[in-house]
Amino acid sequence: MENENPPSSPVSKQKKISSTRGCFKGAKRVQYILTAVYACLFVWEAAYLPRSISRARSSGRGDRDYFPSPPSESPPPAPFSVDILSVSSVGRTELLHAQKRTFGSHGSVRNFFNATEADDDDPKCHEDLTMDDVRKVSDFCRRRTKGISREMFFLRGMYARVPWLEKKPDAVGWLCAMPRPYAGLRKVRDRYREGRQEPPDYLLLLDDDSYYNMESFARNHERLDSLEPTVVAGCLVRQPIHQINFTFPFGGFGTVFSKGSLNYLFHPIICPDIGGGDAIPMIANHANSEGICNQLSQNVAGELRYFQNGMSLLDLIHKYVTADKYRDVDKW
Repeated sequence: MENENPPSSPVSKQKKISSTRGCFKGAKRVQYILTAVYACLFVWEAAYLPRSISRARSSGRGDRDYFPSPPSESPPPAPFSVDILSVSSVGRTELLHAQKRTFGSHGSVRNFFNATEADDDDPKCHEDLTMDDVRKVSDFCRRRTKGISREMFFLRGMYARVPWLEKKPDAVGWLCAMPRPYAGLRKVRDRYREGRQEPPDYLLLLDDDSYYNMESFARNHERLDSLEPTVVAGCLVRQPIHQINFTFPFGGFGTVFSKGSLNYLFHPIICPDIGGGDAIPMIANHANSEGICNQLSQNVAGELRYFQNGMSLLDLIHKYVTADKYRDVDKW
């Protein structure tokens, strides 16, 4: 799907969202991303809450409704570069095509990536997992108490209640998709390395039924410094402050990573006092290695056992979410 020609058929109407205008708008420095991502492992279902994907009939309006320049004119030079990563499924490729044909064809977009079952570490998960396994995973995660922080202890109660799961049309596919955003991010990172391509000014991570108004995005971001390590959410969900001081992004509205935050996620980390591995790699250390190593030493979500010197934050997150297969839940 990456960088192939989009289909010529009329585009289905998709859920419209503003790039930075959801129910809230917020940005966090990436120094806090590790804790936030671990918490999101237990609340990522918010990105996949049942949504009605309405498909409006074609009205012959064409691309002008999405992009102001007529198709016959060359688009003006974009003030910055954007890559898109859409988390999807092999059974929903028509949505990927619609995204690529519409906002994915904006002049600022360099690459359109997707993540499906083909990118999963366990690509047969959706075929081999049973509904009984799904219930066991939910029960395990909701009852987990050992080696987790106060924030994780609080958030675990929100994780995939069985009555809610049983109402989903494909609870197995939903659960198997939980690690997919991180597989997709690694895929994107590897493509940059293979093609010797710098990360874009901004990477949009979103679901396959989301739509971004790229003209609005351009207006909101053209004067910002993409080297500033920020992660912007279309919508932030805040827990009751009297219970816990914690905010996380509602995934279904999309997440915007600046170039600075991507560099932060991709760069190797060296923690001589805590990192595993046979030897410390001879590489330039992360700019915030001290802060990251201090965070890792707290072992907020039991992640320390997976860390080895030379890993990036992305490598660590990916290892954390793929170390144990869902279908092996009886062995957890």
